[in-house]
Amino acid sequence: MSWVKLDDHFADHPKLQGMGLSYPLAGWLYISSLCYAAKHLTDGFIPEVAVLQLATWDGIGYMGGGVSTDELADSLVAAGLWEKAVNGYRIHDYLHYNPSREAVLENRESSTKRAQEWRERNARSTDEVRTSRTPSPYKKKSTAREALRELPRDGLWWSARAAQFPDVDLLAELEKAEDWHAIDKIKNVKLFFRNWLAKAPRVQREMTADERRAALRIS
Repeated sequence: MSWVKLDDHFADHPKLQGMGLSYPLAGWLYISSLCYAAKHLTDGFIPEVAVLQLATWDGIGYMGGGVSTDELADSLVAAGLWEKAVNGYRIHDYLHYNPSREAVLENRESSTKRAQEWRERNARSTDEVRTSRTPSPYKKKSTAREALRELPRDGLWWSARAAQFPDVDLLAELEKAEDWHAIDKIKNVKLFFRNWLAKAPRVQREMTADERRAALRIS
């Protein structure tokens, strides 16, 4: 997208006011021509066919009578804002205040190149950061649910609980405890599970040999 420069005195410029009552329409046609030239990079040239598209004032009247687009174009030429050219008009001093087509294209190419270089540098920097990262020496803290699942089934603590609660199905209660809605708020999972087992329903089952040995050690 291009930009055009417009003097902040343009609205009450003597060249416009000298056109009489039609100067607001002529002024708008002039502004439209500036936008057209900047958008299409014409270096200020306005084709005749484009003039009709920029301001179709035919049929619009004002206190002094009717006005046509051709009349407005002639008034801009008479005021020195436009100049007649082959198959169109040229905005007076357009390149004095606005960049040329060549300069705009060169700037766009330069901007595109800078943006591409920035993206490439940023991509390389990101890759370097990713590859330079060393694994953290700290193990991620497990949740209470994960800690319950990691309780060793063949360890002394588990055997001691089996001996302490011989009529409780430890594995079944472990699954229930893992699914408890507030499990992840627990800080000490071993204490929590021992209290859980104390409230668990009793079942009839025989102790394993390891459980019996653990029971003897506890007693």
